[in-house]
Amino acid sequence: MLYIGNTVNSALIAIDTASGKVLNTLVLDGRKRGENVHPLQPREIAVDVKTNHVYVTGLGPQSVVWVVDGKTMQLISTVPNTVKMGTGLAVGSEKQKL
Repeated sequence: MLYIGNTVNSALIAIDTASGKVLNTLVLDGRKRGENVHPLQPREIAVDVKTNHVYVTGLGPQSVVWVVDGKTMQLISTVPNTVKMGTGLAVGSEKQKL
């Protein structure tokens, strides 16, 4: 499975690497872009292979980390206000650390 972040529409895309087909797309920030509205943009993606959780940073003035179920492509939770313009992300499966 290959996960790609689409910064234009704030989405996470799952692609089957064997077939090259897009399996699913999950919009993480569905707010419509406007003069005073700037949806968060997916930037870094990390996968915990033990739990099949996909972690995605949402870049913005008050960044977030989205937690997605890699099998169902459903949003599990959102970690709010991580840092301003936060991009870095790493997963430590053994110690269950993000």
